[in-house]
Amino acid sequence: MKGAPVPEGAPQQFPDEERDLERLELLSMMSQDAAAFIPRQLLEKTLFYYEQLKLLKDVPGDIVEFGAHRGTFLCVLNDLAALVDAPSPFRDILGFDTFSGFPASNQMSQAARTDRSFYAAGSANDTSVRLVNRKLEERPGHRVQLIAGDVFETLPRTLAEWPNKIALAICDLDAGSVTKFVLEQIWERLSPGGLICFDEYSRNGWSETTGVDAFFKERGLSLALLKKGPRAPAAYVRISDDILARAAVSR
Repeated sequence: MKGAPVPEGAPQQFPDEERDLERLELLSMMSQDAAAFIPRQLLEKTLFYYEQLKLLKDVPGDIVEFGAHRGTFLCVLNDLAALVDAPSPFRDILGFDTFSGFPASNQMSQAARTDRSFYAAGSANDTSVRLVNRKLEERPGHRVQLIAGDVFETLPRTLAEWPNKIALAICDLDAGSVTKFVLEQIWERLSPGGLICFDEYSRNGWSETTGVDAFFKERGLSLALLKKGPRAPAAYVRISDDILARAAVSR
């Protein structure tokens, strides 16, 4: 499972890709000044995950982000994991996205439309595999793998080829149906002590809440297990042996 192939039929670039790549080159040359322009929300999110990764230090498994978009937080996760697990980082980081926006006619975009997601088909297309890979080039030896395509297709295929456990899963897929599908697929891979985070739980404009709640109900899990996070993630749940056992009995 190497690299990040571009899905068949996906545009090779988005309209402003060359502009954004030029901006990345400028940022690279001015990297010592970059910290002055970090948005407070990104800093808050980074600090949250730094503390969580320290708690996960002895939990086996990799990191997965669903809805990686432009790959900025994949870079942050790579750097945080390298800090926490120094001198020998061991976790792979998998980033799932179409990297071409919501497609117009597949299962994922249909789920988004059905759930009245914030995003419509064709939006969120200000990204590409090329753009994300350019960011990753600033991190020689990075442990990020991009999984490009429709998650309804790429996730089952990836899980069939990739035997590892999951220590941290970040769901930023916006739509409830897609989020529920992801939870159903990865649940058996979660390590006890691991963490699942939801970026849009109980937020206006997204239907992620309906998917999370439906999954918890089907598994006989109390919504009280969900803890309020900072703005991103909006909520998270720590996976205990008891949670895994209760969910298995309820199936």
